[in-house]
Amino acid sequence: MADSSPPQPSDDFTVWYNNLLLIHEADEILQRYGGLAILQKIANIIWAPGTSALRRRFALSITHRHHTLYSGERMVATGSVTKPSIDMDPKIVPSAWTAAGRPYEWQRVADPDSPGVQPPEKEITDELLKIVGSPDVPGSLGQALGLSLAPPEGPEGHIWWEEIIKAKRQHISTTRPPVALPQTWYETAWVMRDTEVGYVMACCSMCPNHGGGIN
Repeated sequence: MADSSPPQPSDDFTVWYNNLLLIHEADEILQRYGGLAILQKIANIIWAPGTSALRRRFALSITHRHHTLYSGERMVATGSVTKPSIDMDPKIVPSAWTAAGRPYEWQRVADPDSPGVQPPEKEITDELLKIVGSPDVPGSLGQALGLSLAPPEGPEGHIWWEEIIKAKRQHISTTRPPVALPQTWYETAWVMRDTEVGYVMACCSMCPNHGGGIN
């Protein structure tokens, strides 16, 4: 299992985070590799029959940055609000990882030892890397796609939408019914859903285009 303790924020981390792709850049790569079809192929391996049910704690997600970070900061979600923070509370755990298993976002939880909030096992990231390639290779699917803790299910038929508040350097997640997809919004995470024809990858989160990034 990967180390569950988050790295201390550092200048190295903030430089690395600030060079992650923007949402529209990562989406371009995902579409180039087949979009939903490649997500389904990955799901057929990671969530193949016989694998641990605990794997369902993860969503496939677009690896991308939000607000610019400064020295010592990391993106931390507390409830529905995510913003840069220097808080090192031990109840803050990683919540999103690159395909190689490097954390880049965190969230505050009630019990950091709960099985449902543990990082991906090396077996999972190894399986993912075989399909998507290294996140260190520009233009690879691995640069654009990783894993995140699946968000809680909202009302039936709803998905999570991120509202960006630039002045406060934060975004707020709320559940809404899916609508016709505006060009300025992108699907960012997918979870496995059981259906009458088997399991399929379903969108569970949306994020707006950041343009040139958000300070």
